[in-house]
Amino acid sequence: MKVRVKWTKTGVLKFIGHLDVQRYFQKALMRAELPVSFSKGMSPHQIMSFAAPLGLGMTSEGEYADISFDWTYSSEEMLSRINAVMNEGISVLEFKEIDEKEKNCMAVTAAADYLVTFREGYYYKDAFLKRTQPFSMQEKISIIKKTKRSEKEVDIAPMILDIREYESEPLLPGLPLKQEGIFMKLVGSRKLTWGICGIGILLAIVSVLFLPQIIPVHFTNGIADDFGNKVEIFLFPILLLIITFLTGKESIKYFLTHSKTFLTDIQYNLMIDSVLGIVLIAESYVIYASFA
Repeated sequence: MKVRVKWTKTGVLKFIGHLDVQRYFQKALMRAELPVSFSKGMSPHQIMSFAAPLGLGMTSEGEYADISFDWTYSSEEMLSRINAVMNEGISVLEFKEIDEKEKNCMAVTAAADYLVTFREGYYYKDAFLKRTQPFSMQEKISIIKKTKRSEKEVDIAPMILDIREYESEPLLPGLPLKQEGIFMKLVGSRKLTWGICGIGILLAIVSVLFLPQIIPVHFTNGIADDFGNKVEIFLFPILLLIITFLTGKESIKYFLTHSKTFLTDIQYNLMIDSVLGIVLIAESYVIYASFA
C-alpha cells in the first residue's frame, strides 16, 4: 500500500540536512510502530522516497514523501501515531493513499513557492524587485550545473514562473498570504483596464444613435472651435483599444516599467488605467458638449 505524506520542517530543524531527515523518518516510523514495508534481499530497507530535497537552512510548510506500508490504520490514527514520536520542528499534516502505479512525488513535483523575508532595517521598498525582476525577465539565464562526472550549461529562465512582492507576511504558517482588496485584484488582473475600454466602446455605440450630425472635436478654454462628423466619436474607443492591446504586450510593458524608474505590476496597471480614464472622460465631455 503506497501512501503520500505531507509534512513540515520548521524551527531549528532547518539546519538538519536531507539525508539526516530521511534517517529521522525511518526511525520515527519504527518508534510509532507503523507497518512500513521493507525491500527484499540481503540488506532490506524501508521503502520510501522524498520529493526534491529542501535546501539547508530553509523551512517548509509543505514537503512530500511516498512511503509503502503492508497495511494501514485510519488516516487519523496514522497521523496521531507518527506525530506523537516527532520532535518539535517536524510534523506530518496528511496521509493519503495513492495508486501503486502512481509516479513518485519527485516526478510529479512541478514547482515550488519560496517566501523570502528580510531582517528589520535591511529591506528597502522595491529594491528587491528592482534587481530580481529584470534578471528573471531575461530570455535566457545560463548557469553551470556541476555533477560528479561532468558539467553542463542549463537555461533556468523557463523555470522561474513568477517573482512578486507582498507587503505583509502570511497570517499563519501554511495559510495563503493576506488577500488583496477587490479593487486591487481588478487592477492586477487588468480587468479594470478592459472594463474602461469596454465602457468607452459601449458609450460610443449608444451615443452615435442620438448625437447630432455635427459634433465638436476641438476645444479652446472649454469652448468648441472646431467641428466634425459624429462618426468621429469612434476615434475614442479606437484609441482605448490601441492603448489596451499595446500595453498588454510584455516587450512594451518591460520598456515602460524599466526605462527610468521601476514600476510594479500594480503601479503599471494603475498608470495605464489612469490614461484610459482620461480618454474616457474626454469622450464623455465631447458627447456632453454635443448636446449642450
